[in-house]
Amino acid sequence: SGGEKARLVMAIMVFDGGHPDFNFELLTAEDCVIVTPPDHPLLAKGDASFEDIADFPVLLPEAYQSIREVLEAEYRKRGLQSKSVVQMREVSNISTVIGMVAAGMGITFAPRTLISREQRSSIGVVRPKGFRLERCYGIVTARNRPSSPVVRSFARFVRSSIPPGRRGWA
Repeated sequence: SGGEKARLVMAIMVFDGGHPDFNFELLTAEDCVIVTPPDHPLLAKGDASFEDIADFPVLLPEAYQSIREVLEAEYRKRGLQSKSVVQMREVSNISTVIGMVAAGMGITFAPRTLISREQRSSIGVVRPKGFRLERCYGIVTARNRPSSPVVRSFARFVRSSIPPGRRGWA
């Protein structure tokens, strides 16, 4: 109703980084691969170091803010000048970015499970060498707010659905 403030009860989502108002319980994490156009020079290598990718623009959707921050910090730490890390504020979907990569606009990072079967024939995939980027999925709840029995029960169900030590969804 009008004027009421929405309250988070529980969410299952990617949650990179902390926030003072929320608790994050990691459920699983998935390593990202490097996605390239189908004729890209990185494909000849099979895997690519941080130095190898510095020559190419990296396209990232807005939701990948934490990956952008890690990339930029690594470039600085290694003393590398990157072509650019392009934060695509108007693009929120990784599938759209993968389509842009297929069209030759740059490279990106994505969990393998988010690359659709249809997209696989129009792109290349390279493993990162000597570095790792991941997306973390988990349960987000409001800090300092007790969860209802229904929320606690659902959270137990979600936890039990993921085998211990599991990485990724596939």
